[in-house]
Amino acid sequence: MSELNLFGLIDLVSDKHAELRGEVRQRWIQNGNEDVTPQEYYLMTRLELHQELTIAETARKMNISRQAAHKCAKGLIEKGLIVAETSEENLREKLLQLTSKGLESCKEMTWIKEEIEKEIVDILGQEKVKLLKDILKANWYRS
Repeated sequence: MSELNLFGLIDLVSDKHAELRGEVRQRWIQNGNEDVTPQEYYLMTRLELHQELTIAETARKMNISRQAAHKCAKGLIEKGLIVAETSEENLREKLLQLTSKGLESCKEMTWIKEEIEKEIVDILGQEKVKLLKDILKANWYRS
């Protein structure tokens, strides 16, 4: 019995996710971009979606501790991909926002993911990819 036959749904989804994220990251670096961790990239996608977030909001949306969110943000600030500005409403809070470099990076990462998706469509076919997307979007587990 092959190793894949021993895995359940969660393991199969997790392994495929890790494989795809690794491929995106590899192509990102091959394109001459500075490496970002999967967690840093995820933070950037949250900022792209919400425009600005506090560290606390970021931690909640990413399901990580405030300390982990702060460390992740610090790495992105050092890379010039985000900025942290003091909130006018609460001087103790910092608002995180993408820089223009960060916005361009998100666009390029989206392009890389679209290219990989086209390759998957070439292998599986449009109908199976649509079915897979529909299944993953469906509310079939606690959301």
